[in-house]
Amino acid sequence: MTKQAAKGLRKRKRALARCKRGSRRRAKRQIALASPRQVSGTRRHKRRDYLHKLSRQIVNRFGRIAVEDLNIKRFFLRYRPGQLLRATATW
Repeated sequence: MTKQAAKGLRKRKRALARCKRGSRRRAKRQIALASPRQVSGTRRHKRRDYLHKLSRQIVNRFGRIAVEDLNIKRFFLRYRPGQLLRATATW
């Protein structure tokens, strides 16, 4: 979702929240809020399209993408600053 679309959705939700329940005005606001949600597939499509284009650009530039699955919790449990520095320092 783009910032502009998120801002518009937030604005419509606040307008609906200010309306009295059961009023005709609230019913109109609900319809106005629901109609962009039907287009949510378009927002989802834009997000996925952007990610696809970005990954394609990275592959074209570097040739390959490697994903590393790190166990961060375990890393920080075993982390000792002095030892790590001595182990990796090579000169």
